[in-house]
Amino acid sequence: MCGSFERVCILRILPCLFTMTLIVPNLVMATPEGVEEAAHSVGTPTAISTEVLSPTERATLKTITFQTAANLSDTLVFGALVGASANTSVAFLLANTASAVAVYFPYELAWSTLGPPTSTTETIAIKTALYQAITSVRNLALGYAFSGAWLPSAAFVGAAMVVDSAIYVANEYLWDIYRPIQ
Repeated sequence: MCGSFERVCILRILPCLFTMTLIVPNLVMATPEGVEEAAHSVGTPTAISTEVLSPTERATLKTITFQTAANLSDTLVFGALVGASANTSVAFLLANTASAVAVYFPYELAWSTLGPPTSTTETIAIKTALYQAITSVRNLALGYAFSGAWLPSAAFVGAAMVVDSAIYVANEYLWDIYRPIQ
């Protein structure tokens, strides 16, 4: 059964953050011309996406969208597996967000600048597996730091790997549709 913190996340915070993941990238990259053009071409998914993003801009925006979804799911999974209190869940969310951004942003930036010039199903699978291998070490340390036990920490790593991989792949495909690498 969900605790009060998990209920608040599911019913109030999660829909707001999901909406933000859809709106923030457009607001960050919006120019007066782009907003005006988008207003005249509602329903055309490429209206704003014609501008090429620098690797840093793309990595920043992908970090925002991926980490919003992944950190909320990680917090809910951790709370469900460990039975964390609201205070522990908030502290976990903050520590998880800070450490995940510190790992994801440089990884994404390096992949954008040094990786293959186009995304394929194979490159997305390799990119996802490599990121999950790296972040699993971080998740194990974080899980142990907050639970004090190896078994719940390992269970958290396994569950987070499955959920975060799905979010990661979805984020990759959505960004490749919305703002393909040019």
